[in-house]
Amino acid sequence: MDTPGLIAGRFRLLEQLGVGGMGVVWRAHDESIARTVALKQVRVSDGAHPGERLAAHERLRREATVAATVPAHPNVVALLEVVEHDGDPWLVLEYVPSRTVDEIRADGPLDPARAARIGAQIAQALDHLHGAGVLHRDVTARNVLVTDDDQVKLTDFGISRPADTATVTTGGPPRGVPAYLAPELAQGRAATVKSDVFSLGATLYAAVEDSGPWGDGDLVATLGRAMRGDVAPPRHAGPLAPALKAMLRRRPADRPTARRARAMLLAAAEGGTARGRLRRSRAVLAVAAAVLLVVAASVIVWRVGVGRAEPPAPAVASPAPGVAGLGAEPTADPCALLTSTAFSRFGEATLESDYGAFNRCDVIIRAAGGVELDAEVQLLSAAELRLPEQGVPEQRGTLTIVRHPELDRQCDRAIVLPDGTGLDVTGKINGAGASPDVCAVGDVATDAAAAVLGRGVLPRRPLPFPAVSLAGVDACGLLTPADLAAVPGTATVAPQRGWGGWRCDWSPQSGDADVTIVYDRNTSGLVDEDGTPTRIGDRDGAVLPLNDHSCTVSVVHRPYVNPDAEQSAEILRLTVAQRAPLDRPCDPAVAVARAAVSRLPAPS
Repeated sequence: MDTPGLIAGRFRLLEQLGVGGMGVVWRAHDESIARTVALKQVRVSDGAHPGERLAAHERLRREATVAATVPAHPNVVALLEVVEHDGDPWLVLEYVPSRTVDEIRADGPLDPARAARIGAQIAQALDHLHGAGVLHRDVTARNVLVTDDDQVKLTDFGISRPADTATVTTGGPPRGVPAYLAPELAQGRAATVKSDVFSLGATLYAAVEDSGPWGDGDLVATLGRAMRGDVAPPRHAGPLAPALKAMLRRRPADRPTARRARAMLLAAAEGGTARGRLRRSRAVLAVAAAVLLVVAASVIVWRVGVGRAEPPAPAVASPAPGVAGLGAEPTADPCALLTSTAFSRFGEATLESDYGAFNRCDVIIRAAGGVELDAEVQLLSAAELRLPEQGVPEQRGTLTIVRHPELDRQCDRAIVLPDGTGLDVTGKINGAGASPDVCAVGDVATDAAAAVLGRGVLPRRPLPFPAVSLAGVDACGLLTPADLAAVPGTATVAPQRGWGGWRCDWSPQSGDADVTIVYDRNTSGLVDEDGTPTRIGDRDGAVLPLNDHSCTVSVVHRPYVNPDAEQSAEILRLTVAQRAPLDRPCDPAVAVARAAVSRLPAPS
């Protein structure tokens, strides 16, 4: 029998902490074990129909069910138990003496570095939830609790759902607070993990700016801007701005994962952006960032202990004469798709045939005002090819072309061939400067490539790679299951092989860890941004911790002189990312890198 004045005979209500659309939260004292807790009760209006009360009960129980599936985490408010009182369910939650980000920003905008530190902890919470198969769906400034020493807890699972059920749209109005909604949710589309990342970005945007990313206005105006994805550039974000721009991108596929967002926010908290490599003093995106994404495993024949090997047989037959195709991977010439003269109307154009990955070719354009444009093509296998989500496919003979609108000073295009292989074509701006029409640059590259492929099989490279080049080394053959034992969960998965065998990913579907090898070419060799100089086997290398659970090791395979008579280097980059934080996150990466380097051929 319940004690009068106590909830469920145990909990004495002390003060109301907050009221939401579906619940009321109280600070309470558990008389049975003398501890302070938070209690959440359903919110139902007086005189509500019995069916409304039952529906509210079901919502609260569903919230409890979802919260109970999430393992304990220091950045997530814990569900302790569910109790009944007078026929109503109550959630017993961890009590966190704190203020919400909404309450903190009422005193004035947050300093960008502080906002970044808070955001990194939210991102870690989201990474944990997503790993447990849960979408939060309501990341807002009101649901982020911050203690006096800036420890952060994410709360309120009221509209959270398992990821496998949240992909189904209801056809009703979007759930969640409109000011923090991702564009796809405002449009009535399905929620994904990237929707949570957007809401994290919106929360941090609101913390440092005068308003949220959709501005101030009534509900209709806010939803309209959210549906269009019209985010005004942040004015007060300082070093936080690049991370905000990445998290608030309109296309979900273009946003970072929660894990990658955390790395970007930690870098911003230190006053800078996530570090990248240099090319002739121009900053470009580090290859290491890509491996923080979980890549779906595909079925590939495992090559045990073989460093140099002939490329595996293609998955599809070679195209017939006159039919568009890329042909044999190692000899296909990406630079046969572009000419510098095609871009002369934009400025001084130079074909770069020896930069970056072996399956890549660029035309660098020095436009008016010192702006540098880049037209880039990459050859991709069917497993690697990703189509722009919002583009409209167009047919050109046997080719399918998909063009995406400009986003963040970059235009992406994809060309899909009849056998499923294809090209990733990009027009972009390197560095700062006014924004010319990068989509026009992308279209010139796309049309030029389509014209070449329309004549049949892509021409071959004019010269073979040197026998000592990394281009002759199958990346998937550099590691054995025994080597991968240093990274739990990766030893038993089938590796995913990239074009030419010049990239390989070991990514279990659980997302607990990733190991990636990519090959790179750089005129600067190893630079400060690659990390601490370290000998890896008999090679020069560098070690760069990305955060407390991931690390990139870069190793020079061989220096050489490129076609422009510049000193250059072939570089192997190996990244290990694990879900669990480590005291020494680079130790597994170094151990695996040493195993890979031991199977490389002599550089000369």
